[in-house]
Amino acid sequence: MLAEAGPLKLDVDLRGEVCVLSLIGELDSNTSPLLRDIVVLLTEAPTGVPHVTADLTELQFMDSTGLGVMVEALALLRIAGGDLQLRSLHGSPKRVVELTGLDKVFDIAS
Repeated sequence: MLAEAGPLKLDVDLRGEVCVLSLIGELDSNTSPLLRDIVVLLTEAPTGVPHVTADLTELQFMDSTGLGVMVEALALLRIAGGDLQLRSLHGSPKRVVELTGLDKVFDIAS
């Protein structure tokens, strides 16, 4: 499933209790509600809360609002028994995560 909000495209690949969210473009104050809405839907899934990998290979920009939604997503998933891993964090989004010290909070894979 592909969802779009302005300069953000979010590809959702859900297989049982494993979900890969591919974020393409920009995660900011205008586009982050899309990510929040999808994570809320995942936590309410009747098949169980998935372990989510956010593939950030094609994420070009993330501001503090986008980072806040990532933290919120991590909390929502963990409360519901799931988890969130960030994959292929690079460039500007990586700097934002490292500057805030959240690289010690998130599970980050290459």
